[in-house]
Amino acid sequence: MDAASANTLSRLEADVTELSSLLRVLSTNPSLTDTDDRSEVDGAIVLFKAALHELPQADSLHIGYENGCWLQVRRLDVLDASERA
Repeated sequence: MDAASANTLSRLEADVTELSSLLRVLSTNPSLTDTDDRSEVDGAIVLFKAALHELPQADSLHIGYENGCWLQVRRLDVLDASERA
């Protein structure tokens, strides 16, 4: 049981480290932080979608910026019908 617990902990720690590294890059990237005007058709969303695709263990990315703006990208395949509407 101890080996299984250690293995699970190691996988979770690796997932959190990977996610933290990616979010740190996205939250400090000048091309993403240079404007207060973001929308669903912004080029940054393409980058967020690619990042989310690389993190299958995550269902969404929510990034806040120093200027008070934020972006969120969610996976559609995990939303129920009412959430999609």
